[in-house]
Amino acid sequence: MLSAERGVTLIELAIALVLLGLVLALAAPAYVTWAQNTQARTAAEAVKNGLQLARTEALRRNKTVRFQLVDKLDASCKLSASGPHWVVSLEPAAGKCDVAPSEDIAPRIVQKRPSAEGSAMATLKATDEAGADAASVVFDGLGRVRNADAARRFDVAAAKGNRPLRVQLGAGGEIRLCDPAFPPGDPSGCQ
Repeated sequence: MLSAERGVTLIELAIALVLLGLVLALAAPAYVTWAQNTQARTAAEAVKNGLQLARTEALRRNKTVRFQLVDKLDASCKLSASGPHWVVSLEPAAGKCDVAPSEDIAPRIVQKRPSAEGSAMATLKATDEAGADAASVVFDGLGRVRNADAARRFDVAAAKGNRPLRVQLGAGGEIRLCDPAFPPGDPSGCQ
């Protein structure tokens, strides 16, 4: 007696591959949007965390501490309202972003973050209260914003058409991550 062979035919395998291809084709745009929105959220949270670190260090040390957006993290770095990197230091970091974090070596960097850490595709735009480009925030020993031209609003987006996020900085030093797509009055919305 011959036993029946078990397995799949070539036609069944072809149908399964076509169905898998259709599912992937339908899911790919949603995955790309999700990945871009995740990068925007990562960048916004990184800016918020950097601001909180600068404020906390200013309080802890009872000294002025700077949060600065820079274009590069090397010796030729300049302040830039569009970042994409940031440096928290006790002294101005422009031209000295390649220095390792140190208590003694100028600009006495506390921490720095490259944009490549989870948010390489995100864009950043920092502005002051009047809407002009701004690239730094200086916190005093009481945790308040010291410089009049301080960046107060950090708009973060990953790609055109995706939902942007915003980090807002109040005069007293309060830092808030919000979503400008929500209506005013919504707790998640921007005021």
